[in-house]
Amino acid sequence: MNATVNGSRCSSPLDPTAQIIGKTFAYTKLFFVSLTGNSFNAVIVYRSQTLRKPINFFIVNMAMSDLLFSILIFPWELAQLLRELLAYKWFSWTGLV
Repeated sequence: MNATVNGSRCSSPLDPTAQIIGKTFAYTKLFFVSLTGNSFNAVIVYRSQTLRKPINFFIVNMAMSDLLFSILIFPWELAQLLRELLAYKWFSWTGLV
């Protein structure tokens, strides 16, 4: 699949290392955005007396659920991706031997 045009070389779109690095970057960015956004939501409702209404408590409850999901699932997924990357690198290296 690699082609040479004007001396430049295009990498395959099916490169597992590039896919894993892209997914890792996306998961990390989503993790930090989720942490900050959901935390700000809870802090704003907690500190503002006028926002302490049942509908806003429901929204904070959903934000805390999303925050808990982010804290538990994203690190697990990142660990899976890193294991996959290390396994790919290990088996590609052993194939050269």
